[in-house]
Amino acid sequence: TREQGLGRVKNVLLPGIAGFCAPVFDADGHLALGVVSMGSSATFSTDWNGPLARALKGMADQLSADLGWHAA
Repeated sequence: TREQGLGRVKNVLLPGIAGFCAPVFDADGHLALGVVSMGSSATFSTDWNGPLARALKGMADQLSADLGWHAA
């Protein structure tokens, strides 16, 4: 998660389900929440650089910025 900026699962917790989780940080750099996107492994793209991953990470980064977090 630290390396990619996202957590990813595919057929791990539930067979046939894949997903990403992106961390959102508050102004002090503490984890405020995790934003999840998930779907069927048959159609859900788990590519680290795919459109779903990029959109989720972008949204989480914007939420963090809105909460006052400034990455080093």
